Parts: sequence; C-alpha cells; structure tokens
Amino acid sequence: VDRVLVMTAHERYQLLEEDPSLRVNVIPCGVDADHFRPDPSVEPEEALVFTAFYVVESNVDAVKWFVAKCWPILKKRRPNLKFYVVGAGAPESIVALGRKDPSIIVTGAVDDVRPYLHRAKVYVCPIRQSSGLRFKLFEVMASGTPLVSTTLGGEGIPLQNGDNCFLADQMDIMAQCIDLLLDDEPLRQSIARQARELASTRFAWNHAVDLLEATMQDVMNH
Repeated sequence: VDRVLVMTAHERYQLLEEDPSLRVNVIPCGVDADHFRPDPSVEPEEALVFTAFYVVESNVDAVKWFVAKCWPILKKRRPNLKFYVVGAGAPESIVALGRKDPSIIVTGAVDDVRPYLHRAKVYVCPIRQSSGLRFKLFEVMASGTPLVSTTLGGEGIPLQNGDNCFLADQMDIMAQCIDLLLDDEPLRQSIARQARELASTRFAWNHAVDLLEATMQDVMNH
C-alpha cells in the first residue's frame, strides 16, 4: 500500500518497529466539539459517571473492579455519593449492583450521554483490560467533565496527570484522586478546562479531516 493510517502515535511506533520503511500517518478519530461541550446551566450532583457499551468485557470488568475496590472507600467518606453506570448491554451482574446499592444507578441504553456527563462531578474510567483508543474519553473531555482514569484507560491520548486529568492504577490512589476533585471546585474547573482545550484543538473532527485530506493529497502527489 502507499500509506498506512493509524489512530494513535503508539500504533505508529509499533508498526515502524516491525518495518521502518512503512509510511504511516496518524489520523485520530475525534469528537464533535460543538456537540459535546460544557453546559454551565447544569449544577453537577455529588456523583460519578462511567459510560460504555457493556457487551465489551473490559467495560464490565471496569465497573465490577471499581465497585468492589474503590466504591466502598468513597462511600464511607461520602454516603450520599452516586455512581451512574450509563450505556447499553449491561449484564445481570452489573444490574444486580444497582439493586444491591440504590446509589449505583444502572441506566441501560440512553439516547444522549451528555446530560449524564454534565450531571456528574467526575468521570471515572477504571479500565484494566484490553488496549486501544477509547473515543468516549474525547466526549468526556469536550463536555468539561473532569476525568480520573487508569493508565490503560487513557492509552493513545496525550493526557497529563494533574494537568488535564488524574491517572491512577491502584484503588486507593484512584479514590484519593476522586476525593480531591469532589472537594476542590477550582481544581475541577482547571482540569476540565485543560481537557476541553486538548479535545477541541487536537481531537476535534475538523482537525482530523484536515489531517486526512493532507495525507490523501500527499499520496496522490507521489
């Protein structure tokens, strides 16, 4: 082929390690930054949110791990805290979590995730399995919801711990990061603002289209 397109720099490096002669361009799939944007009219609840398609096992594992390991730490400190588990395909094991604990709201499929992103003070991405770019995080960042993720969950996105997100792979550290954001509104606003800037400048659809068109033109010229 004349050109190989990948979505992340990590994928590009992997391919070039196999064959340095390959011509590889990074064209990120991004977000409609006009559709996903902060809504200042909404006052966030004392709540967390995770959005996913739960036919994917890594998403089911993420919710189960978070509820088993992090949620008890947070609930002990914050008995009124809610956790919205948003998205289609939740298996019985996830639905049962909501029956056992009414502060875990399993919504099922929703027409629009934006109200849930705006409603929650913090988005958690406790992914521990599988790899790849998680496009939902672009929606989160563009919407202005502060993000706490595992390192694997943020793979392929140039996240900066403490600047535009918090990254944590251990349950106690993740709980501390969430606690910090829930307590500190100026910090939430700063994290959200930096994340929105990253999403809207480097991962907006118009930017991705410009990169794709430039690459296609380059292929045609050669």
